[in-house]
Amino acid sequence: GNSKEVEKRTRVKARVMANALEKLIEQSENVIIMGHSNPDADAIGAAVGLYRVAQCMNREANIVVEDKDNISIREMMKHIDSSGQYANVFVNHNEALNKIKNDTLLIVVDTHRSSFTELPELLKFTKKIVVIDHHRKVTDSIPDAILTYHEIYASSASELVTELLQYMDKKVVIRQIEAESLYAGIIVDTKNFTL
Repeated sequence: GNSKEVEKRTRVKARVMANALEKLIEQSENVIIMGHSNPDADAIGAAVGLYRVAQCMNREANIVVEDKDNISIREMMKHIDSSGQYANVFVNHNEALNKIKNDTLLIVVDTHRSSFTELPELLKFTKKIVVIDHHRKVTDSIPDAILTYHEIYASSASELVTELLQYMDKKVVIRQIEAESLYAGIIVDTKNFTL
């Protein structure tokens, strides 16, 4: 309990994860991204960043958010919606279930617990699952993930996604609204960079 935490992340791991994620997206028909239930700015920021990756690879992508009026993301969602660039991107639970195809890639951000996800049923209906998280591991983690980028030394899932963006082979150009969303996710989870 008294030992000092030492950062154990390496650029090599981030590059390997970025390349693996790219291949999985390329080999998939569509991508569905979801965070934890009652999402916060970090979950939305990470999801929006990954949405841009899928778009740059010409893959249909959607983000699962049941309650856009949730107090922790209300202003952020208004800002994203007002940009006019995200029509039909955010889907509710029923729409998400209807978007599942044989070759759908499900990316779970900001949680690795099955029971904490926005829509746990999606985990049962998709064969390819990727997990990107920074929380300490617990016992009920998602069991069948084919790729897990789990770094407890990262400040936020948005930080991990930002890191992945830098190492993609395909040039991913993010828009201002996506950069702002990723930045907001990092700010919220670091309490304005104090942690």
